[in-house]
Amino acid sequence: MIMKRLLLAVLTLAVVGATAQKKTDKAAAEPKGIVPNGNFDDFEFKSLKTPNQVDLATPWLTPNVTLCDLFAKGVKSPKIQVPTNEHGVQEPASGTSYAGFRAYSKDPKKTRTYLEVKLNQKLVKGQQYCIRYSLSLAELSKFAVNNVGVYVTEKKLQYSKDNAIMVEPQVTIAENVPINIMDSWEHICGTFTAAGGEEYIVIGGFGAEDKMKIEKMKKPAGVSGTVLNEAYYFLDNVEIVAIDAKSQCNCSKKSKPQAQFIYSSSVARETGAKPADIINTTVVYFAALTELVPGQFDSNIEEVAALLKSNPTLNIELIGHSDADEIAEAKVDEEVANMAEKRANAVKEALVGFGINGARISVTFVDDAQPASTFNSPSGHAQNRRVVFKVK
Repeated sequence: MIMKRLLLAVLTLAVVGATAQKKTDKAAAEPKGIVPNGNFDDFEFKSLKTPNQVDLATPWLTPNVTLCDLFAKGVKSPKIQVPTNEHGVQEPASGTSYAGFRAYSKDPKKTRTYLEVKLNQKLVKGQQYCIRYSLSLAELSKFAVNNVGVYVTEKKLQYSKDNAIMVEPQVTIAENVPINIMDSWEHICGTFTAAGGEEYIVIGGFGAEDKMKIEKMKKPAGVSGTVLNEAYYFLDNVEIVAIDAKSQCNCSKKSKPQAQFIYSSSVARETGAKPADIINTTVVYFAALTELVPGQFDSNIEEVAALLKSNPTLNIELIGHSDADEIAEAKVDEEVANMAEKRANAVKEALVGFGINGARISVTFVDDAQPASTFNSPSGHAQNRRVVFKVK
C-alpha cells in the first residue's frame, strides 16, 4: 500500500510538472508586444472613478502633471463611460476601453495632455518598425488639428508642470493633415528606423500652436452636450512591430496615397562640350518600385541616341541604381526585385528604339551600393533611383 501511494505521488508530481512546463513553454512562445497594454484594457476596474486616471492602465503615464483620461464600459461616472461620455460618443476600436487626450485647447484653464509609456524592449539600431494607432476626434470638440502623433525617444520625458511639448512626432497621419474623423476610428501607421536604444513613446499634439493647422468642426446631429473649446482625441490599439519593408506597414484605406517623387536635375554644360562629356552627365531618374522610364526623360535619351549615331565609335555603359527601401521591399515582394538591373535594361531598350545597335550598349547594376544621396528623405531616395550613362 505504501509503495502504491508513493508511486501515485510520483506520477502526480510528474503530471503537474509536465503541465507547468507546458504553461511555461506556451508563455515563452508568446512574446510580449513592444508596446505594453496598447489597448488600455488591462487595469483595475473598480479603481476607475473619475477623469485623469489613465495611469491605472499601467504602465501608461504622462510627461506632464495633468493625467490623460481612461474610458471604459460599465463604470459609474458618466464622464468616462463608453460609448457616451463628456467628450462624445465612441465604441472602442477593440476591447472595452480606450484612452483620451487633449491635443489643442483655446480654454486658458485647460492645457494639452499627453500619454507616455516605457516600451517592453529597447528598439534595435537600424531596425525598421511599423508604429500603428487608432484615433477618433471626440464629437464635442470644436476643433481638429494636425501635428498629432507619436514621438519616439531614448529618454523618458518628465516635466514639473503642464507643457506643450515642442518636438516633431516621427509618426503622424499621411501628409500630417488635421485628423477630423468623428464617426469612426482613423487607423494611422508609419515607419520608423531606430537609431538604437529608444524605449519610450509619447502621444499627443506637438509643437507651437501657431504652427498647427486648425480646422473648425460642427457638432454632429444627434449628439447632445456642450461643445468644448478644444481638439480632444480618443486613442486605442497602440502597436509597434518590427518589419523588413515599408509595404508591411499597412494603414487605413482612408489614408492618402503618397505622391510619386521623381528627381530631376539640370547640369550646366560648357559651350562646345564633347559628345562623350554630354553623355557622361546624362542621368535618368525613376519613381519608386518601377522600371518605367518617365516621359520627362525621353528628350535626354533621344539626345544620347543622336550623339551615338553621329559618333559611331562611341560605346556606352548603363549603370542601374535603386534606393535602400526598394532593396528592403524586394525581400518581401519578388515582383520588385532586381529593380536596378531592370531600369538599366529599360533605358537600353529606349535607346535601341531610337535606332542604336544594342551591341554598343552594355548594362551593369549596383543596386543601392553607390547612393547619390545618404539623406533618408523622399528627395534623397529619389536621387538614388537612377540610371547613369558612361562612355566606355
